[in-house]
Formats: sequence, C-alpha cells, structure tokens
Amino acid sequence: MIKRKTQRLVLSGLLVALGIILPYATAHGMGLAGTLLLPMHIPVLLCGFLCGPIYGALSGAVLPLLNCLLTGMPAPFPMLPIMFFELSVYGLTSGLLFEKTRLGKMRFGIYIALPAAMICGRIAYAAVFHILLFTFGSLRALAVGAAIVTGLPGILCQLLIIPPIVFLIRERLKY
Repeated sequence: MIKRKTQRLVLSGLLVALGIILPYATAHGMGLAGTLLLPMHIPVLLCGFLCGPIYGALSGAVLPLLNCLLTGMPAPFPMLPIMFFELSVYGLTSGLLFEKTRLGKMRFGIYIALPAAMICGRIAYAAVFHILLFTFGSLRALAVGAAIVTGLPGILCQLLIIPPIVFLIRERLKY
C-alpha cells in the first residue's frame, strides 16, 4: 500500500476518474454492457490494493453514484444501491486483505486476496439484491447467479489485469 497520504489521494482520484471513463468507453465505444466486462470493478479493486481499505471503500461508494449522475448508468434503482454496496465491499476487502494480513507482503499474495475480495463483493451484491427483492417484490436486475455467469468475461479480465498493474505500480513506487 502507498504510504504517503498525498500519493494515495491523487492515485485514488485518478482511479475514480478511470472508473468513470472505462464504463463509458466500453458501453459507448465498444457497445458492451457493463454487466459483461464489469469496468467499474477494476479501478475500485486497484484502489483498495494500492491505497488501502478506506480509500478503496470510498472509491467504491463514490463511483456508482458519480456514474449514475453523469451517465445514467447504473440505473438509480435497483442497480445503484446494489453496486454501491458491492463496490464498497470490493474496495474495503481488497485493502484490508492486502494491508492487514500477510498477503500484501507475500510475492503472490494478490492471487489470494483478489479472488477473496471478489467473492466478498458478490456476497454483498447477493445480500442487497435479496433485501431489495423482499422489500419491493420484483426487480429489474440480474439475479446473483446470472450476474456471476454474465460477468465471467469481466471476472477473467480482473484476474488477468489487476495483479500485473499492482506489481508494476508497487515496483515503480518502491514499496
């Protein structure tokens, strides 16, 4: 994790900006649905790994709100509350696992921390989905199993892209 507050703040701001650009670019530039590539997940997970759990959770909370306000995606209901909690948990758990356990000090600890954070985020998705389903009756959102199956290309991208980026940034910043 980056030690200096200024570096963490700047990097988390850049990752939030990336989290606004990526979904827009994949949806409008490539015509791919966000449910397929999960473009907001990558910057949030990176923020947790590189800037820590607080910055990761905050970026996860802010990104769906900003994207909803600026682009209309995710839809205000039911996807905004689902993604708000899912992404917050991604950022929080990736940061906690990397900062508070030995995984951040292990050479390949990210290969354990990343899937664990992804599972925790999907558990948050499932919990919020079911709370909303029981509260409102029916939802126009992907059920948890469908969300996982539909998001498999995005999950694969995350597993392939995030570790090398974390390794590269940690090497460049010498921490």
